[in-house]
Amino acid sequence: MPPRTSPEPAPPSSHARPTVGHLLELVAQAFGLNKATVINEIARNAAAPKGDSDPSRETILSYIKEPRSAVVQGKRISRRNKQTPIHHKFAHLVLNYLDGQRPDKGYLEASHTGLKSSSWQEARAICARILREERERRFKHPLGSDPGSQSILERIAGVYAVCRQETHDRNYHQELLILRNAGTPSAPRCYCTYVSDQVVTRGEWMLIGSVVHCSMSGLRQDNSHEIGGLYLAHIADYDILTGFLAGAGTDVKIPVAMPLVAIRVTNSHPTIY
Repeated sequence: MPPRTSPEPAPPSSHARPTVGHLLELVAQAFGLNKATVINEIARNAAAPKGDSDPSRETILSYIKEPRSAVVQGKRISRRNKQTPIHHKFAHLVLNYLDGQRPDKGYLEASHTGLKSSSWQEARAICARILREERERRFKHPLGSDPGSQSILERIAGVYAVCRQETHDRNYHQELLILRNAGTPSAPRCYCTYVSDQVVTRGEWMLIGSVVHCSMSGLRQDNSHEIGGLYLAHIADYDILTGFLAGAGTDVKIPVAMPLVAIRVTNSHPTIY
């Protein structure tokens, strides 16, 4: 009989959640920096104007430390530190850092030819996957449109240029609304994204009668929360939506309603979804 051997360990699953330590290594390689500099810059960018960030600065800075055990109030607690699985809030912070920082000269030269470093691409793909999984978890039970409205949802879905009147300055702002219809008729996934010069909010949309309702939330650059809803009238066979955005004012956080009109962008590239 051949000698018994220990079974080889199974290769890690491609869907296993990576650790923050691995993610920070990729980010450091992408920008040619050490991990201490990267994590300190991420923590500084995450700082809220009043109070601590979420996750806290202390937690963010601990992500480059080795795993250890500590005694807190008489109880021994194991701290994963750089072995901590990536949380969607940290993935959001890292994604902002990746998209907002200037890489090194070699990276810039590569970007002119349409290329990006493999470490930058992998880090961004990891963050995008974490956020996509969180979105699927949060919207597991989608908003319910009228029965039999799937064909109408298909026609409404698309990219819209928005003209919105701001409350505080009464000026009109040009923004972007993306309505995506994914999934199947039995399990729809109607996602919406609203892009302004200050914030990107995401959520779900639904159709009730002739009214398109979008429920969205997002984070501003200072990590303050933005919550709002779009209520838009849809006219059959016309590429136009009109209505208002309801939410909380930026400065004083009082309820506001801002009129807007959205016109479909007919030649938008599929990758914008």
